[in-house]
Amino acid sequence: LTDTFDVQTAPGAGTRVVMTRRILPRVGAPVAGTVESAARIAEALARQVPRGPLEEVQAQNQELLATLDALRERQTEVERLNAALAGANAELARTNQELGETNRGVLALYAELDDRAEALRRGSELKSRFLSDVSHELRTPLSSILNLTRILADDAGDALGAEQVRAVQFIRKSAQGLTDLVNDLLDLAKIESGRVELRVAEFTAADLLAALRGVCRPLATSDAVTLRIDEPEPITLLTDEGRLSQVLRNLVGNALKYTEAGEVRVTTTLDADDTVCFAVRDTGVGIRHEDLERVFDEFVQVEGAHQHRVKGTGLGLPLSRTLAALLGGTVTLDSVPTVGSTFTLRLPRVHPSLGTPLEQPVNPPAHVSPHASAHVPLRRVGEV
Repeated sequence: LTDTFDVQTAPGAGTRVVMTRRILPRVGAPVAGTVESAARIAEALARQVPRGPLEEVQAQNQELLATLDALRERQTEVERLNAALAGANAELARTNQELGETNRGVLALYAELDDRAEALRRGSELKSRFLSDVSHELRTPLSSILNLTRILADDAGDALGAEQVRAVQFIRKSAQGLTDLVNDLLDLAKIESGRVELRVAEFTAADLLAALRGVCRPLATSDAVTLRIDEPEPITLLTDEGRLSQVLRNLVGNALKYTEAGEVRVTTTLDADDTVCFAVRDTGVGIRHEDLERVFDEFVQVEGAHQHRVKGTGLGLPLSRTLAALLGGTVTLDSVPTVGSTFTLRLPRVHPSLGTPLEQPVNPPAHVSPHASAHVPLRRVGEV
């Protein structure tokens, strides 16, 4: 609004403010019209009459009222926000109370679960101890029965009648079945208590299957069933031969038990990932799809027409799967009713506890003496 604005001040002399506004043209410009311009400015200034004190007070009052209205609106908004905040605080307090009650319930539930877990652990220990003690107590009289029936059936002894021979064979067969049951119970008790040790050694698949052929051939219950164990390719394993043989004996024995005619065939292959695969195929009664996993539960017997002919304990397959897990492998089952079943055992060629590969010889010797032996402590079955 001004061309210059100057403030001059000094101690004791006061302050002088100078503002200038050029009305006339600058030096050198034509002066025509200057008087008329000055007259117009004077006329405009004359028309601007300043407000009186009353008008000024009224204007200030209006501004004050507008400010009060704005403050009143803001106060109303603040009160509304405070009410909403109070409601939120009350809701938060209720939520915190509910969370506290929930936490107390969860803590009580955890305590109850701990108590139940401890009770289950004690029950499992008592069951394992009972099975172990009973198994040990039963093995001695069963061994005596087996030995006595063997002596009675010996040709070198006194001649027995045909009925007596059949009775002795029946006693011997029953005693052998009880012995197998006791051995399975004892193995399960050892596994559950964590007292099983693996003896890892080097051996060939050919030697393993040759021994299996000799052990399982007498298990055939009918002349209409043929046991075929295919000659494997050269494979050297480094694992527990005894436990592996036990799994295969259970699988082959189970297949022979439930096959009335046809064959039971065992094949062995080495996969690309250094996994050995043992397949036991039979032409038996087969298993329904909904029962494929139930057969691996302890003491479970799948109902069927074969039950009148053969009886089982329901421990062979669960024990086989558990032992396979201890060897780092798995047991799976594929089956079609009235067509047959295939049990497949897959396990690493070298036991996982060793962690180092074993050189695979091109032409392994006929018998490899175990030069590597390791005791592998095992955990409980649920931790395998």
